[in-house]
Amino acid sequence: RTFAADIYLESGDIATGLANSERALQVSRDTGLKVSEMQLLGLLAIALGQSGRAEEALRAARAARLVIGGTQPPKLELHHLLIEAYAELRCNHQDAVRSLLQRAFAIAREHGYLEGYQWNTRVMARLCAEALNAGIETSHVVSIVRARRLAPTAEVDCAAWPWPVRIFVLGRFEVQLSGAPLAFTGKAPKKPLELLKALIAKGPGAVEQTLIAQDLWADSEGDAAESAARMALHRLRKLLGSDETILVQESKLQINPALCWVDAWAFESACRELEPEAMATSSLTPTEQPRALRLYGGDAFASEALQPWMLAARDRWRGKFLRAVRI
Repeated sequence: RTFAADIYLESGDIATGLANSERALQVSRDTGLKVSEMQLLGLLAIALGQSGRAEEALRAARAARLVIGGTQPPKLELHHLLIEAYAELRCNHQDAVRSLLQRAFAIAREHGYLEGYQWNTRVMARLCAEALNAGIETSHVVSIVRARRLAPTAEVDCAAWPWPVRIFVLGRFEVQLSGAPLAFTGKAPKKPLELLKALIAKGPGAVEQTLIAQDLWADSEGDAAESAARMALHRLRKLLGSDETILVQESKLQINPALCWVDAWAFESACRELEPEAMATSSLTPTEQPRALRLYGGDAFASEALQPWMLAARDRWRGKFLRAVRI
């Protein structure tokens, strides 16, 4: 059941993972296997945290450390610190989270650990993002992300993440590949970049290809517009370095959120945390709240020749900025 619980939690089936964790823990206690009990309490803490039962997760995380007690080997200490940090994160105890992550990733750096016990990839992605946002052991955390091939989850919003692609549209238009600005030896490819801008303006969800074609190839008819769109998509993927950067499914296009960070979308996410109705449940501390304002570098597509399809997104982001300033 331990293996089953781990698999279910990794796959995102939290309810089944939690049920298996609870049953496996009871079996372990019945047999008196302390090491197994310690591991299962950690697994249970993760399952409870992902289920929204934050206080129970914190109790399980703290109990895991006490099963064996005493001074523990560095890798086991790292294990306990990370699980407790995750539980504290689910409780919105940011100061405790940062203190625990400081200690945990210092151990990881000192001993060169790029993996550990029970490293649930979803949990580790969230914790690595928290560490990067706080400037904790940045170089080693980036090494862990790359070594473990961690992909940001929906909960991860982190400009410091080692994104393969970063795209800026607020105040300027710039594409960065692995941190370096995308540069052209000749004339910039107009239509592939317009396709990218349109996907940002209409995203972050999937966008019907027909809507994109209507905006970018309004003067073309039927097959000609579709052919031009396919060519622009092929060239855009080549510019961004991978076919995986732009997803295609059921006649819809989407910028892959696991590979690409967009400043405007990160700004919108940060604004939601600042809205009065969200403040009671916000995980941000007061010092982090201005992050939304810092992300807004100016009006979207400010340096571009404005197209009609840009205006709605530009006005929406500007409105959010003005409301954020007043909050």
